[in-house]
Amino acid sequence: MKKILNIFFISIYLVVLTGCSNEKVYGIHEKIDVTNSVGEYGIEITNVEVVKSNKNENVVIVTYELENRTISSSLNRDEWNFTAYDKDNNSLDNYLILDQNNKSASLGETIEMKIGYYFNSNKKYLKLKYFDDYISAKENATFVLEW
Repeated sequence: MKKILNIFFISIYLVVLTGCSNEKVYGIHEKIDVTNSVGEYGIEITNVEVVKSNKNENVVIVTYELENRTISSSLNRDEWNFTAYDKDNNSLDNYLILDQNNKSASLGETIEMKIGYYFNSNKKYLKLKYFDDYISAKENATFVLEW
């Protein structure tokens, strides 16, 4: 009996030590719902593609939809609300896509946005962390995108 109890407590300790995260990881075409102090909105990743920049560098372009459900003021999100990592967990640098930083969704509107990152991996994998408030660093969702 003592051996069984020891195994039980060791198992509990390992679960606590390693963390028992039940956070959902989202993929392409899975919508997240976000509620903040001003209302509700949704984000859905709709496409991922690797293209060449005008300097012949690999760039991964992520297309997403931003749906303003209840926010009376215009809702805008951009590359600062996301951080990106490759398969080896290397942080990726932003690649500016013109005409994407000044878009906003009015109440009831869904708009398409694009963000880009320099991408030096041949693995078709991208992890995106989304932050409603990027200053607070409180992560709202993680997307794992494989193509």
